[in-house]
Parts: sequence; structure tokens; C-alpha cells
Amino acid sequence: MLIHLLEAPLLEEPCGGDYAMVYSTFPVLKLLELEYLERFQGWEKTERTQGEHVLFPRLEKLSIQKCPELITLPEATGDHTAVRSAFPALKVLELEDLKSFQRWEAAKRTQGVIMFPHLLKLSLQKCPELIELPAAPLLENLCAGHFNMARSAFPALMVLELEDLKSFQKWQAGKVTQGEQIAFPRLEKLSIKTCPELTALPAGTFQGRSLGGNDMKEWSAFPELKELQLYDLKSFQCWGVTEATHGEQLTFPNLESVLLGECPRLTTLPEAPKLSVLDIKKGNKQMCQRIARYITSLTNLNLELKDTETALGEHSLLVVSKEDCKHKSPLVVMKLCCNMFFHSGALSMWTCFVQLQDLAIYNCKALVHWPEKEFQSLVTLSKLKIKGCSSLTGYAQTPEPSTTESCQLLPRLGSLEIENCKNLVAVFDVPASLKKMDISVCAKLEYIFGKQQGKSELHQGSCGDDRSLPCLEKLCIDGCASLSGVFILPASLKEIYIHRCSNIQVLSCQLDGLQTLEVTASTSVSLMIRDCDSLSLVLNLPISLKKLDIRRCNRLISLESHLGDLSSLEELKVRCCRNVASLPDGPQGPQYTSLRWLEIRYCPGIKTLPGWVQQQLGSLQEKDLDACYEGPRLLKPNTWKYAISRD
Repeated sequence: MLIHLLEAPLLEEPCGGDYAMVYSTFPVLKLLELEYLERFQGWEKTERTQGEHVLFPRLEKLSIQKCPELITLPEATGDHTAVRSAFPALKVLELEDLKSFQRWEAAKRTQGVIMFPHLLKLSLQKCPELIELPAAPLLENLCAGHFNMARSAFPALMVLELEDLKSFQKWQAGKVTQGEQIAFPRLEKLSIKTCPELTALPAGTFQGRSLGGNDMKEWSAFPELKELQLYDLKSFQCWGVTEATHGEQLTFPNLESVLLGECPRLTTLPEAPKLSVLDIKKGNKQMCQRIARYITSLTNLNLELKDTETALGEHSLLVVSKEDCKHKSPLVVMKLCCNMFFHSGALSMWTCFVQLQDLAIYNCKALVHWPEKEFQSLVTLSKLKIKGCSSLTGYAQTPEPSTTESCQLLPRLGSLEIENCKNLVAVFDVPASLKKMDISVCAKLEYIFGKQQGKSELHQGSCGDDRSLPCLEKLCIDGCASLSGVFILPASLKEIYIHRCSNIQVLSCQLDGLQTLEVTASTSVSLMIRDCDSLSLVLNLPISLKKLDIRRCNRLISLESHLGDLSSLEELKVRCCRNVASLPDGPQGPQYTSLRWLEIRYCPGIKTLPGWVQQQLGSLQEKDLDACYEGPRLLKPNTWKYAISRD
């Protein structure tokens, strides 16, 4: 069982740099991974005399995982008046699941500090005893730029990941002298998750004083940071530890993307003039005042707030000035899980969203009727998803059918998804551009394309009073028990999935030119129907039908194809349909010339298969049939009973 590394010989010719009296077992090692070493405790077996240290002169990546007794990294070496390092060439350091790890070097020093001069990525996870990062030296001339009064143990670091560090509190060991601040001059990505004791980011470097300028208001510990993630930080409350003292706002001059989640004490957003992506999960209403200022600059917004019910009447939280409304927002993707965007005080903000393409609305109790006024500005929206909006019912009043594109809501909408809106009765008047519709778990839904039609049919007709859906290719309806009557499916559909719609009685495919056109891959149709208890007839199956899958429709009596031609059908599956008496068949010509997969199970009403199907049983690639359809097999006497008529 490994407890220490091997005895390290003295380097007679150190590998670059001033490393007098340095020992190394691995003078040319570039990668070192230590995993699952339960007894591993130290880096050398015997104690060295003063000035002698273990060194990894060429090591570029060090990964240590699940070594529960390891307390510290190896002793550093070098000039104790400036900078020293046991890893002068290290670029990647990963420490994970080290239960005892708590120090960055074996002995506490009274002078000199440890440093990772070339480290690019540092990842620390599940180190419950670690309280702080290593002590940092004054950068002076060690880092390009004017960081004379800044301290950093990681002058080259670009990625820093801190996760599940229960005791982590400080950004460096020891105290920082007044006028000196901690800096990460090259850091581009910072991720901090589940660090319950951390209260703030490090105090920034005053750019006016430390960087040689005259502006004393802007300061930043992360001048190059582009991506920031803060998640599950119970004590985190401000963007810089001296924020309250100095009064200046900590700035992130190059920050582009921010993810904030489960930070209950944080009430502000960072000062980031280049911010384009903002993702807030379980934020609080105090952040609302900060969100509006970024609306005209963001390209992606994901907003999930808690305790927003009391904010519904506080219109000032999201009021945008008329001057701001003159500037069109570059926002392209927006996900809202909050109420504050759907009150009169926020209406002016929607006029900025003329470039919005993808909108998702989740669990919004303030959404009672279709937001027609808000949607009027969304002329480029191509994808809309509504989920868990339990108060949504439909239109506030019956609208007049739109006859022109100028009055049509969402004229470029291509995809519509509605899920788990339990009180929704009618979908809004969808545009002709729609290609995909997916509606699930809307138990009260009665009308698919607007209540003003007075019918629940999916219908393609001429422009005017009838709805025209020439582009609709995919339709999925699941768990909509109030949809009833006859459904006429548009001929443009290529994929149809109907599940748990217990009141649909008749399903019919529209008869049009596709019934006579030559079938190609682009016109093939897939039809799946499951658990529709009232469905009795499926009519006019198109010649372009490629896959037919029907299950658990016990009132279904008949499947009929137009002219009896299903020459394109490749997969036919009928299961658990007690009353189906026969499969589609035609009076002449082969009907199933493309069939390769056949499944007929638990359908006692089907006594025999069509003749053309029986002729192809031997050539099928896959089949799953009740034994009665294949006849008795002489070598399997147990199947003979299926050949005996019991009528």
C-alpha cells in the first residue's frame, strides 16, 4: 500500500531555473495521476535538511482523487524572497475527494509564498477541510500589464472550478496589506458551486491606482473574465469583500455570460457592460430592478425567480423608459419562469423583442389569457413553448379570424409546444407557417386552432374562414381527454402521434394530391395511435403511409385506406385492439409490397390476414404474430390448438 513516493535523488543538473539542493524522483515526468490511494500521506519518506525540497520540474498535469489521508502538496522550492514552486511547469491541477486536504505546502512559512506560475486550469472538488487558496505574492513585473500592487498565486490561470468545498472562505492565505488586492489577471472562466461559507468574491484591484490610470471608480479582480457560474452558495451576498467599505461597484469589463442559482442572499447583478447571456435560477424579486437595465443588450435570458407573487403589483420593478424602448433588443432566446413579465408595467418591454426567435414560458400563474398584446411585437419568433401555466385558459374574448399576415400573431412561428396547462380550453389562432405542434397533458383542451371555429377538426382549406396549414409536418397530441369528435388531418403531415385522447371518435386523413403523387422519402407518413378509448374508425390512410402503429384502442373497428393501396407501408403494428375485425385490403394488385415489419398481437377480432400479407410472411425482416395467423407448426405440437376453429 503506497504511503509515500519513491526516494528522490539530488538533481546534479537542475532542469532550468535556480533549483540548488533540489531532489526529484521524476525529473522528466509530465503527467501524474494518483487515485484511490487510501493510505497515501506524503511526497517523501524522509525529512530533508533546510533548502532541500522535492521538485517536479517538467510536470504539466497533476490529478489527485480519493486519497483521504493526503493533507498537503509537496514543499515548494526557489528563491524565498520572491517566488518558489514545486511545480514550475504545471498547467493543470485537479484535486477531488480529498477528505483531509487543507494546506498548499507542508510547512507554514514566515517569509516567501507559494506560486503556480504557469497554471492554466485549477479544479478543486470535495475537499471539506480546505479553507483558502494559497498565499499570493505581489505580481509587480511578474505579469504583463500594470498589476504592481496586486497579488496573485495564479498569474496565468484561465479556468477556476470550485465545487463542494464545505469550509472554503478565503481567496488567499494570510492577510492582504492595505492598498493591495487579490487579482486573477488572466482568468476567463470561474465556476463556484456548493461552497456554503463563501460570502463574496475577492476585492477588486483599483484600476486607477494599481493599473496606472486616473479613474478611481472602476475596479476589478477579474479583468479578463468572460464566463461566471455561481450555484448553491448559501452565504454569498456581494461581488467584492470591500464593496460596502469603498462604495465602488466591482466591475467585470469583459464578462459575457452569467449563471446564478440558489444564492438566496444575493440581491444584485454584476456590473458587466458586455453581458449577453444571463441565466438566473431561483433568484429573488430584488434582482428584478437590475434585470431591466440589461434587456436591451442581452441575447439570451433564462429567468427563474421565486417569491414573485408579491411582485405582481410592483410595476416599477420592470418599467423600461421610453428612451430604452427606442433601442431594439438583440435578445434571441428567452426562457421565463416568473410572473413579472405579464403585467401592464412590463408591456412596453415586449416592444423591444423584435429579434426574439425562441421563447419558453414555464409555471407562470399570471398568464391567464393568451398574451396577444405582448405577442404582437414577436414578428421573428420561430419557437414557442408553454409549460405548467395552470391559470392559462385561452383567449380573453373570442377573436376575429385573421385574414392577413399583418394581423396574424407570430407570423413566422414554426414550432409550438404546450404541456401541462390543465385549464387550457383553446389554443390561439396559429399561423400558416407552423411546422410542428406538440400538445400534452391539457385535460380541458377542446379546440386546437382557436375557439372561434366552433369545431375541433385539424383542417386544411382555402384562406379565409378555414384555417390553412400547408406547412404542418409533425403533430403530437397526448393526454388531451376533452378533444372529441372527428379529426381531419392535413395532408402535409409526415409524423402523427395521438396518445391518451379518450374522446376522439374518428380519425381521417385529408384526401388531396398526395393520394396520387409518386411517393418519395420526403412525403412518407408515420401514424401512431395509442390509448384512444373512443376511437372507432381510422379512415383514408394515405398511400404515402410508411409506418402504422396502433395500440390499446379497444373500440376501434376498422382501418381503411384510400383505394386500398398501402404499397409504401414498411411497418404495420396493431396490438391490444379487441374489436378490429380486419386490416386494410384492396380488390386488386399487391397491397403490401414494401412491408418488412409486421406485428399483430392480442386482436381476437382479426380472424385472418389479408391474402397479400400472408404471401409475404416468409420474406419479412421482423414479425411478432399470434400463433393463429401462422397456422400449426408440425414440429411444435403446442401450436396446433391455434388451427382449430372454436366458433
